[in-house]
Amino acid sequence: MRQLFDGVAYMHSRDIVHRDLKLENILCIDDERIVISDFGFATRLKKNETLRELCGTPGYLSPEILRCQMYEDAPGYSHAVDEWALGVIMYTLLAGYAPFYHRS
Repeated sequence: MRQLFDGVAYMHSRDIVHRDLKLENILCIDDERIVISDFGFATRLKKNETLRELCGTPGYLSPEILRCQMYEDAPGYSHAVDEWALGVIMYTLLAGYAPFYHRS
């Protein structure tokens, strides 16, 4: 998990939001290294910018992303959506099942 946290911290330090972090996008290179893949939804944020688009995988979507789809006046989202997805990933790895149901 440490490598995953470090990778996300590095992306965020470069103002990149992945927006689709999930187990399937974490690749094991060998017994000691992982990489984050699938940057198809990733975007670079400008200073003080927030996003509103619905993108990502349902079981990993943060409340901020969902709120943008429900309310026109929602404030948008930024880096925190990746941190939410990290929590879902960690929960899934520790519990052995996802915290939220979603259809494949």
